[in-house]
Amino acid sequence: TFSKACYFCPVWHERIEGNDYWMVFDHRTYAADLLSILRAESCFRYKEATMDQEAEHLLKEGLSKGDKRYYKVTIDEVRAANPELILLPSEPYPFNHSDVDYLKHVLKGGAAIEKNHVHLIDGKLIFWYGTRLGQALQELPSYFLNLP
Repeated sequence: TFSKACYFCPVWHERIEGNDYWMVFDHRTYAADLLSILRAESCFRYKEATMDQEAEHLLKEGLSKGDKRYYKVTIDEVRAANPELILLPSEPYPFNHSDVDYLKHVLKGGAAIEKNHVHLIDGKLIFWYGTRLGQALQELPSYFLNLP
């Protein structure tokens, strides 16, 4: 058997009242399936997704389906998970070099930071299924080199 690398791949980032939140996807998404093929598994795969109060209110009002495949984690939870790989996609949230620098600072000493496994990637590679799959399978493996 082989082990899968633990990754952190947020889809959104926001600061609310001084708190830092990162939205991630769980194992029921296309992106998770694709990354699993490349021997990677989210550090938050088994976390029970919960809705925040606003989403819960919208669900009660019939304004949202309350998709629980996406949920927020804190930077402390990311630090505790100690990902071996960090992927920052260009969409739906446009992560950039300042996000890389920020994570390198707040996660200093972590596995991904120490091994320089923090990458900005084209979000289309992991979120656009169909015609992008071939390109994804050609380009994504390079991010998984030298992982355990």
